[in-house]
Amino acid sequence: MKNEKQIEVYADWIEKENLIGTLFASNSRSKDVYSFEFSDSWLYNFSDIMQWTIPSLSEK
Repeated sequence: MKNEKQIEVYADWIEKENLIGTLFASNSRSKDVYSFEFSDSWLYNFSDIMQWTIPSLSEK
């Protein structure tokens, strides 16, 4: 996508700052489009948190 911006999202409330993932933002046909990609390390180290914040993950 053209003019895509990437913003890294960190968890600073945990003792050691951890990268949660990357927020992507772009403009397509006069509309803002957003997506989010979790980092592999966040999913590996904090999967227990993910299960109660995103219910569909606990169903798998």
